[in-house]
Amino acid sequence: MNFFHIESLPHSLSTMNLLVFLLFIANTLFISYLASLIGGTYLSNYFRNLYLKKKKNEYLDFSLNMYEKLNNNILTPFGLGIAPLFSVVFIYIQFSDNPNNSIITSLILTTILFPIGLIIHKLDYKKHSKFLAHNPYSAFKGNSGLSYLSLFFFIVVALIFTGSEVSFYQNFGKAGSANIFSTIFSLNGIISFVLILAISYLFAIINFLKFEFKPKESDNDAYHLTKDKSSALFLYFGIGVFVLFLVRNFMFNNAIKNEPFWSIFLVALLSLIVSIYYVNGSKNNLQKSMKVPYAAFLIFILGFGGSDAMLFRNAADQNIAVISKKYDKEMEEFHITHAAETEVKVDAEGIYFDKCISCHDMDKKLVGPAFKDVVPKFKDNQEALKDFLLNPTKIDPNYPPMPNQGLKPTEAKALAEYLLKQIVQ
Repeated sequence: MNFFHIESLPHSLSTMNLLVFLLFIANTLFISYLASLIGGTYLSNYFRNLYLKKKKNEYLDFSLNMYEKLNNNILTPFGLGIAPLFSVVFIYIQFSDNPNNSIITSLILTTILFPIGLIIHKLDYKKHSKFLAHNPYSAFKGNSGLSYLSLFFFIVVALIFTGSEVSFYQNFGKAGSANIFSTIFSLNGIISFVLILAISYLFAIINFLKFEFKPKESDNDAYHLTKDKSSALFLYFGIGVFVLFLVRNFMFNNAIKNEPFWSIFLVALLSLIVSIYYVNGSKNNLQKSMKVPYAAFLIFILGFGGSDAMLFRNAADQNIAVISKKYDKEMEEFHITHAAETEVKVDAEGIYFDKCISCHDMDKKLVGPAFKDVVPKFKDNQEALKDFLLNPTKIDPNYPPMPNQGLKPTEAKALAEYLLKQIVQ
């Protein structure tokens, strides 16, 4: 897969360390937003179907409110989804030994599929909200194909995105041994993909419990059903995420020796345990007790993103060394070339006609002596003539002292060379 011709840029070591930090931010934002889209769309469809079975308006309200949160601001998909995704792809290009490979091409493919999924998702929201604004809830007959189609696009993006990252981690950033399709369906690839799906459902459930779930005292059946079902799902998916996260990171043997990685990993697991415990330990008034588990879950998400950044940094170590050396070499060549160009650009003849001819002539005495009587003294010492031109001193009592012309060292050097060529040669 080589549909694009892409070039990475040389970077210094400090710049590449900064890019790793930016990758952590961009990757965490994108994974979080993608997870909220997958989980939110799934849960919204679940409540729509539950409404069709139970005929309770609250379920349809839950569904529409979740969709509205995902589509309430046109800048959110760009700021939390598209921009971070493009940033991740750009950074991967910079760290790849060969930017024109299957890993990068696959990541670029996600930048096409993801916006398509967002557009379909937005169209589905507008369609349902417009229908229910002009029709009673009883007229709702079921989900549209657009809802499932957008969910399909988001899941495919998650599959390709996680497969690309796993391929990079496993092959230490080397494109030659990377086969994205075999990686997607490898054990590591499948575990990473299922882990993202499980996190998506956890994200949707905890967002629902935190922001959307407002039980009515008059509807105890709906309250208890929704509370118990959501808590149970959070427990099941939470245990699944715990196990998958544990297994996935132990399977990447290249990161085991990295102590900061394990610190981040343990903080993430402990935060997840706290979140699961508080959600399922709140027997009463679930909504008011969501601050602690929600904060703990966000810490888990940060830990998840941090562990991925550490895996990336470890996998890219060899490429970082090569790229930083390339940068140092190119900067050295640039300075040499730039210095040479600077010297060539000095117009010695122009300086002569601008600053010298008013007092000197090549053959005649004017205010000062003729150059033919002075310059030959410096025939074998151009450096001394340069120094004199930079800081002139009175030498011959028959002539007034030469005023300082304010020449730069490169200008004095060029003028000294010009005068010696004109007189001596």
